[in-house]
Amino acid sequence: MTQSDIDESRPMNRIFEPQLDRAKRRKLYAKWKKAVERSKGWEEE
Repeated sequence: MTQSDIDESRPMNRIFEPQLDRAKRRKLYAKWKKAVERSKGWEEE
């Protein structure tokens, strides 16, 4: 099955529209990345 086949068989019922402005999005993303970095190494393999 190709991407085209999937696109044709699955109707689009909504489109994602970002609600946050760019500055707010960048600030939240930076905090998320910081949290991810801080969480690394909590679980030992």
